[in-house]
Amino acid sequence: MQCKCCRNEVNYEQGVCPVCGFLLLGAGTVPEEIIAQHKKEMLEKITISVKTYQYDIEDSTVKNIQEHWTVAGKASELEFDKILWLNANFEEIVSEETFFVTILLTKDGSKREQKFTFCPGKTFQRSAVGLLLKEGFQLCVTAGSKQEYLCSEQIPLLEA
Repeated sequence: MQCKCCRNEVNYEQGVCPVCGFLLLGAGTVPEEIIAQHKKEMLEKITISVKTYQYDIEDSTVKNIQEHWTVAGKASELEFDKILWLNANFEEIVSEETFFVTILLTKDGSKREQKFTFCPGKTFQRSAVGLLLKEGFQLCVTAGSKQEYLCSEQIPLLEA
């Protein structure tokens, strides 16, 4: 069966979901508002930031690269299977070369940095980065546009 909160595959005999801690016994009769509140409480503890870069191009050479962490927001803003496109400013890039997106997950004072690798095709355009919440509180990073995007591998969000 699936946990009503994180949609992780679980066994009733466990009593609580091993991923999100939601009570499994009697979960079928729990109102949706209680389930949504538990999900929000779990995700409210996690802040997601994305690494952005500022640079100058002089004579076809990249100079003065500066890295910045831009806070994307709380993980509680994410909905299952719906991309949250970030407001961070990314330049439109057309490239078939591999590129990276790095995020920082902060939870209860601990931090976890995760780099995602994307391998686009010849006509791929990247101008936005998004976050996608999957079953079991797994997080994917997306890169591209709302019409065409690439999706990263999944990482466990609650292990931040």
